[in-house]
Amino acid sequence: MPQAGFKGILFPLLLWLPVTFAIWYFCGPLLAMLVAGLLDLLLPLFTSGRITQVESVGETIQAVVVLGAGSYKGLEVPAGQTAELLIQSRPMIFAYGMPVFLALAFAADSRCDISRNLLGLCVLLLLLVAAFGAGMDLVKSVFLSLPADMGSTSLSRMQADLIALGYQFGVLILPLVVPVLLGCWLCAAWFRSALLQADEPVAPE
Repeated sequence: MPQAGFKGILFPLLLWLPVTFAIWYFCGPLLAMLVAGLLDLLLPLFTSGRITQVESVGETIQAVVVLGAGSYKGLEVPAGQTAELLIQSRPMIFAYGMPVFLALAFAADSRCDISRNLLGLCVLLLLLVAAFGAGMDLVKSVFLSLPADMGSTSLSRMQADLIALGYQFGVLILPLVVPVLLGCWLCAAWFRSALLQADEPVAPE
């Protein structure tokens, strides 16, 4: 029966989920370090120097925003000096689909041959998804969420819309959709074999 095929998929998946969620939780600082290293190279370029540095602190990342001389809602920066404003983000929020993907991969690996190279490529793509989500979270905080005198005043309407759209994709869509698509693609052979085996007629005794 088809139900048997779905049980053959769901049972090992449910066994692996607590393990992979534990891995995801305890690897939070490592994930933050990798994401911070990547964003530290990219964000200063894509924000025209508005964000000058990104570093990891535990399971969070911090972006350094430099404020020039002026008055910022009670914060006074003397002439000839600058102030640093720290903006935080948590990459784990944008990698919540990774445990589900890893549970699928580990469960399928014992039942069909999964290429280690393909598995590594999928994990790399999920890391990039987490970095994109965390990066857009920081960019949105700097350019759209800060008070007008701290944020950039030179954004066009199109630039603001693109930042908002990128934030929606990076936070709401990609972290959910990409792990599901990668898991279905990587484990397609396992899904097929489990469902086809369930559809085989049972020989009479």
